[in-house]
Amino acid sequence: MVVDELSLILPGDISGHDLWAVHAPVIWTMVEGQERVADGIALGQGHTITAVGPYSQFQRDLPAHVVAVETALAPGLFNSHVHLELSHLKGATVSGKGFLAWVKSLMASPMQAVDEHHVRTAVRRMRDQGTVFAADIATRRPELTSKVLAEDLPLSRIFAEFIGFSGPQPPSREFPWPPTALEALKAYPDKVSAAGHALYSTSAELLQHVKAWCRRQGKPFSIHLAEHEGEEMALSGIGELYAMLSQSLIPASHVPPEKRPMALAHELGLLDSSTLAVHCVRLSADELAVFKETGASLCLCPRSNEYIGVGQADWKTMRKLNIPLCLGTDSLASNTDLSLWNELRFLLEKSPTHITLAEALMWMTVNPARIMGYAAHAGTLAPGKLAAFSVVPGDLSGL
Repeated sequence: MVVDELSLILPGDISGHDLWAVHAPVIWTMVEGQERVADGIALGQGHTITAVGPYSQFQRDLPAHVVAVETALAPGLFNSHVHLELSHLKGATVSGKGFLAWVKSLMASPMQAVDEHHVRTAVRRMRDQGTVFAADIATRRPELTSKVLAEDLPLSRIFAEFIGFSGPQPPSREFPWPPTALEALKAYPDKVSAAGHALYSTSAELLQHVKAWCRRQGKPFSIHLAEHEGEEMALSGIGELYAMLSQSLIPASHVPPEKRPMALAHELGLLDSSTLAVHCVRLSADELAVFKETGASLCLCPRSNEYIGVGQADWKTMRKLNIPLCLGTDSLASNTDLSLWNELRFLLEKSPTHITLAEALMWMTVNPARIMGYAAHAGTLAPGKLAAFSVVPGDLSGL
């Protein structure tokens, strides 16, 4: 990563100052052993943090430009799952009626009318809310979303999403990338990775190929997993979703695996330390224990799950098992906004189990930085890291 080419999220206007400092009543460094610094200050030069510690330690030798933050300061946030190409569909889909009703309304909407204005507006709004990283799932226009992210939120991953049941093309045994995804990969080779849509919508062979490509490239892999009941039924060859997909996507020769999503994903070798499984609403405690053993990370999208009406992931058991958790918003076609702080507020509202700010920040900084391959540059506030911050809203700073 070329640091000088990044346009970073900085509190106030410090980007034009070579030497700078940011003073806050609390700085959540998220550095193990020193996660929280009271009356803290972060110093930097250009785009790089040079020191973080108590204000008293540095107050006699401060640079001329000091920015004061009234609430707590944290590392810039990572939105670990978003579909930016659906940003033009806010309010256009059915809510609370279950996955099948939602996907039918999505398919009836102008899904193909992806436009740069809505994508760029969504990205800049995320940036204003403290997000410095987006893990974008791009199915139709990866060349567009990768371009916008490179310009407005450059510390991001674009997952070109593979879907369907096509096989390898002779004489090669490789699966061809869709032209728009290949365009994005060529333009941004370090930022573009690959994802499989889901076990019921993508052939086992294609999923294994995509995962193998990510493994060879040393890049993360993402997949929607165990999001809704229809997925379980489709894998057994029954139900409305399977019938609908059989008319357009699933070939007549397809033999349903008749396995639960977790068992199938594990059998196909899709789950390991470089995998981010998204949603996982319908995993039992026993399945979560197996998931833990694979080393994979898991992304929660609670407001999207609520919007669609598929239930909620058992994050309390996930937490007890120490499964690495991340937090995502999913798209504006299944959410009201792309704010991670609002995602956290929803969890706090819906659960009597207390979530500390330190824990929530792990889900939005350290964990996703590791799984996405950015731990050397972001996720914590420490010397040598990029000067990318998020200001904690006042109502959440006391967690």
